[in-house]
Amino acid sequence: MRDISSTNIEDSPGGFERLPLQWIVPSVVLLIAILQFLYYWFGMPPSSEVDYIDFLRKFLMVVIGFALVVYIQRLRDDKLGYILLVVGFSFFVFSQLENSIDVFRSISYPIAGVDLEDFVAIALLIAGVGLWRWARFLVVTKELTAMHQRETELYAALLRHDLSNDLQALIGYVEAASMTSEEIPPRAADLLKSAGVAGTRMSRLVKAFAAPLKRTDEDVVSLVRRICSEAEIAHRGIRITIQADQEIGKLMPHGASLVTAALENLIRNTHEHGGANPEMNVRISPEDGHAVLLVSDNGPGIPEEIKRTVFDRGISDTDKGLGLYLTRRLIEGLGGSIEQVDDTEYGGASFRIVLPLAS
Repeated sequence: MRDISSTNIEDSPGGFERLPLQWIVPSVVLLIAILQFLYYWFGMPPSSEVDYIDFLRKFLMVVIGFALVVYIQRLRDDKLGYILLVVGFSFFVFSQLENSIDVFRSISYPIAGVDLEDFVAIALLIAGVGLWRWARFLVVTKELTAMHQRETELYAALLRHDLSNDLQALIGYVEAASMTSEEIPPRAADLLKSAGVAGTRMSRLVKAFAAPLKRTDEDVVSLVRRICSEAEIAHRGIRITIQADQEIGKLMPHGASLVTAALENLIRNTHEHGGANPEMNVRISPEDGHAVLLVSDNGPGIPEEIKRTVFDRGISDTDKGLGLYLTRRLIEGLGGSIEQVDDTEYGGASFRIVLPLAS
């Protein structure tokens, strides 16, 4: 592993597809309200008296009703509750609009005795039923989420237990094999060393995730150096260069175990997809109380068609990857961020990681 000191380092709920659905219902309601206004304004005779204060009060109810129509687009998870809320609040908007325009126009209908304002109570009742339905949906969802969380925690505990035991056995077998003979060929000795380091790294990660996050004794540069040094042994053939800004000093990262897992995922991607002689460069610099890591490699890079979704679950150059998705989740779990950036110097994939520092 090469280590270079540098003093000058240069530097996403997926929700885009759902945006049209969030606005289609409010747009329809607004269009109907505009047509309703035009019908009243040009089709009804003017009123003899105009009370502007009364109009402002009534029009405020229209605005509140439409704001509710916009807000409930967030509540589409329960379809029946959502439909009831849309119907109830939309009818409330239309009835209050009629009530507002009635200040300027004498509104009447072909059917005697019919007035939209008279149906406000029914509209609110429908919306109330929808709200009750949605609240009930939340309670059920919360119970299911709690149950799944308990199952996940149990599964994770069992998985950590089994992995820990198997990894300890693997490390023991590697150590025993290394000591069985003094005539082990150099190639075999190197492979055993790589297997032992890989097993030790995995065992340390399993233990780290079983405990709460805590402050590490390693500064961010030392942590990155150790991760990269071990990775070069475990992933034979990869070469990693580290450039550390002198101003980074001895700043301590928060959640070293998660940082380790995230960075190792990126290293593993470079090793698997970087070709015959994969190389990686890690540049470290401070920025506004955070540590910034610019991680670049000399591989083929990220295809243009998946750059915007590269951190989504199941997205990779083979459409089966979880590495970058997990990397993002790990870093965001620390309160940091990761983004894909262009780096013409190395020509491959490049990521900018911002990590919080321990106080």
